[in-house]
Amino acid sequence: MRRSALLLVTALTALGACSEPTSPEIPGRYEILPPASYAEWWTRVEACSGKRGAISRVRWYTVSSFPDRPDLLGQWNSNHEITLRDDVRDLEPVVSHEILHELLDGDRDHLELAWTTCGLPRGNGG
Repeated sequence: MRRSALLLVTALTALGACSEPTSPEIPGRYEILPPASYAEWWTRVEACSGKRGAISRVRWYTVSSFPDRPDLLGQWNSNHEITLRDDVRDLEPVVSHEILHELLDGDRDHLELAWTTCGLPRGNGG
């Protein structure tokens, strides 16, 4: 694992990577088209978790920061929306973490075994 990816995983674990429900009223939040890499990461998370879902069901958003939680990197909500902080929206561990929330239909407390099986940080803020 690259040093930068390891540092990111450590940061995700320390800061928490998600919170639900996501408020669609986040100032500066705007919808994005998911890059092709998201579909690849989706397939990997499905494989490691044993869960299936439709990526087409998800609406993707970005925001420069989460005003109420500046340390937050991403959020998932039960409306099948994933909001990613702009500066980390191309980082696989962050996106994959939120993908797993979608495939698990939540799991706010990060209790499912899939977090460990997929090697994704559980975070402590979600």
